[in-house]
Amino acid sequence: MRRYFCSTLIALTIAFSATADPFALVLVGSGGDEEFSGRFTDWGTRLYRVLTQELGFESENVSLLMDGQGDDAAEPTLESMQNALSSLGDRIGPEDDLFIFVIGHGSHLSGVSKINVPGPDVSADAIAEWIATLTPRRLAVVNTASASAGFINALSGSNRIVCTATKSTEEKNATVFMGHFIDGIEDGSADINRDTRISVYEACEQAAVLTRAWYESEGLIATEHALLDDNGDRRGSRLAEPRDPDEDEEIDGELASRSWLRDFSFPPEVPKELIDTYLQNLDEVEELKAQKDSIAEEEYTTQLERFLIDAARANAEIRRIVSESKPDIETVS
Repeated sequence: MRRYFCSTLIALTIAFSATADPFALVLVGSGGDEEFSGRFTDWGTRLYRVLTQELGFESENVSLLMDGQGDDAAEPTLESMQNALSSLGDRIGPEDDLFIFVIGHGSHLSGVSKINVPGPDVSADAIAEWIATLTPRRLAVVNTASASAGFINALSGSNRIVCTATKSTEEKNATVFMGHFIDGIEDGSADINRDTRISVYEACEQAAVLTRAWYESEGLIATEHALLDDNGDRRGSRLAEPRDPDEDEEIDGELASRSWLRDFSFPPEVPKELIDTYLQNLDEVEELKAQKDSIAEEEYTTQLERFLIDAARANAEIRRIVSESKPDIETVS
């Protein structure tokens, strides 16, 4: 599934608080040898920077669990992860989103999938138990460890997105997915439709594309194939591959395409009703485009024009309010 917004609308380029807060937990597991420890530390450091500097997450809303960082991060243990989720859960409201990112080595034995950390490993079942008590609007888990596919079976559910670097628990080699996940955000290619927002689907899809390209450029047989599950069926769909909707009535990607790592943001003086109108029309455009093949061309064009005009009017009004309240801030057209 590939969903793209029309990019004819002008997005605001002003950094203000969004209408809901995103929260994140980054778990960087044990690397083992020096090569992987260094790689995982680099990814964890870059991901934290990307979240807090590129994607607009408030630093106090991001928990980083990573070895060797002194006061900058807590030790990545089973207990610290449970405590971090509990602490975030105390602050997360029903309109907020929670993202869990996992970096490291994984394993699967006797039907149990785990992440390697100092001390007792963190199992998918333990995470499932911890997140069951949380009440975010949406929960996204991006597990980029080896043998990570088993996390889909344990964590899939309503209003949940689970992305794994591997398609099965038998793909046990160290992965490169997270490196390309971060690359896509840093170089901007994760914003596939160029609407200034980055959805979970876009970031994971682009990471899968870059991962596949890396194996091809290195002349290697790919030992990881990313999956995405967001419809609660605990199956997952392959990323970076063409999908035929006629072959599968329940294609994953709908929820992930509407869940934002980087969303539009608005200054507080813009009325919520106006923001809702703007975003609702953008959602209507996306839904209409998904139904294009089943709608008469004239009807499709008429509806699309109406939604685009209504969104453009709301956008213009938002820009007017911003211009009057923040005359020293520039917007682009």
